[in-house]
Amino acid sequence: MTPGAALLLAAAYTVALGAFGPRLLARLHDAARRAPGTALLAVVALATSWAAALLSVGLLLLARVTGGLGLAALIELCVATVCTVFGSPGDPNVSALAALAAPAATLGRLACCAATRGYRGWRWSSRHRAMLDHVATRRRVRGADVWLLPTGQASAYCVGGPGARIVLTQGALDTLDGDQLAAVVAHERAHLRGRHHLLLGWVRILDSAFPCVPLLRRAAPLTAELAEWAADDRAACGHDRRVVARAIAAMAPAPGSAALAAGGGEVVERVRRLVRPASGGPAAPRALTATVAALATAAAACVLLAPITATSFGLTCGMV
Repeated sequence: MTPGAALLLAAAYTVALGAFGPRLLARLHDAARRAPGTALLAVVALATSWAAALLSVGLLLLARVTGGLGLAALIELCVATVCTVFGSPGDPNVSALAALAAPAATLGRLACCAATRGYRGWRWSSRHRAMLDHVATRRRVRGADVWLLPTGQASAYCVGGPGARIVLTQGALDTLDGDQLAAVVAHERAHLRGRHHLLLGWVRILDSAFPCVPLLRRAAPLTAELAEWAADDRAACGHDRRVVARAIAAMAPAPGSAALAAGGGEVVERVRRLVRPASGGPAAPRALTATVAALATAAAACVLLAPITATSFGLTCGMV
């Protein structure tokens, strides 16, 4: 495939997925009632696929301007770019320098947002763990280590990252019965085991880096909602669904926080979903969400490979 054709295909894929992706996410939302965990991975894969396609467009544009040099490998790309742009000190290649700005701007914007949000998340988690060490009591509740806060407000949430913790308040212990408390603990453990904080953080990074993309604008809140659904289902595997629903309703007054909370998300929808599960077999929705996740992942790989396969191997810097 020529660089020009690869560039057109990658650009078309980027525009189409960014603009019409919300329609696909709406279909996934419906299917997620049966398979929220798989749908969560599908949403993250779609957002990642769009970011990979955007980067591929920048690399292909650079290859187009520079004559297809140096994209056989990442190191070759870097060396060829420097050589092409600055190969002749007296006469810099302005068009190549302009083309270099596209992938550089994409990576720079993404790196800046990742560093900013990553630092804020790390600082919040570190400070919160330090606060828990001072004011909370570590206890064993329903087979899990939890940190108990001496406050009367019913709340439960988890703090991800190194030293991940499940946090309960005294109000939660006073409000929930034994089965409900076990369901809440199972819900928070599901968040930590599923690394939901990482998945949600990544999609939010993409959304903050490219805020005008409809796909990412819809994917960010949908990821948070599906993470809660997936944790609800994991909790319901070992407990009655109505018990889980009552526990969620009891925790609903808890205010939102940066952590994944048992009472977070659209509580009414979560309770309705648990009390009245979707009818029909789970095979079709799971097959749909799994197919979307697989195709999005494959598309991300293809668009990232396009700059390599569409250009020539080997490079010259005008030195030989």
